[in-house]
Amino acid sequence: MRSELAYFACGCAFVVIGQALTGWVTQRAMAQTGATPSATYDSLTVRRLAVVDASGRTRALLEAEEADPTGTILQVFTPEGVSAAWVGARPDGGVVSVNDVVDGKTRVAMIAFYQGGDVRVFGDDGEMRAEMNAHSDGGAVSVSRKDGEICAEMNAHSDGGAVSVSSNDGEPRAGMTARPDGGDVRVFGADGKTRAGMTARPDGGDVRVFGADGKTRAGMNAFPDGGAVTVFGKDGRVRGALP
Repeated sequence: MRSELAYFACGCAFVVIGQALTGWVTQRAMAQTGATPSATYDSLTVRRLAVVDASGRTRALLEAEEADPTGTILQVFTPEGVSAAWVGARPDGGVVSVNDVVDGKTRVAMIAFYQGGDVRVFGDDGEMRAEMNAHSDGGAVSVSRKDGEICAEMNAHSDGGAVSVSSNDGEPRAGMTARPDGGDVRVFGADGKTRAGMTARPDGGDVRVFGADGKTRAGMNAFPDGGAVTVFGKDGRVRGALP
């Protein structure tokens, strides 16, 4: 009986030693060949997860940092370590940023808000060049100069739409608006005052030309029963009229 127990104990010892040697040899072989062991899990809970390339450089990073004001959760990096894009989550919506691969600055950003969304395009100096957004009653598109001043803008709202164009000083030079009862086109001087305008109404339309003082100098009107042309003096009095 004792000899049989001894043989059984030796057999168990050989099994354990064999399994240990097999695991050690496998790990050594995978380390030498660069192979990565694979595994399957039902769930994985981490606060920070980094994906690295063969050189050990981080190429993707998944982490949750409550102190980050942008709410960044996922980032992807170039081989040089520059952030090429990131995704964030904030209390009022999500953010996606696509960055310059040289300096890591945002070039295109998509933002979600409670009442709509926003897409922004930036120049190499970090200033916004164009923006497109949606809000509760419409949307808007704007284009800016290098200094960030808006030069052209298009808006849509519940009552219609509007287009405006500005000069280098930021003052409006031309504008168009649409309303339920008609439309309006205006051009402005360097002082921002209207120089000429066209207006459409349900019963007709009119064209007006203004002086530098903002007073009407001439006008053409159309009515259901006819039309009229009127010329005014600097004092605002009528100087001529047809009919």
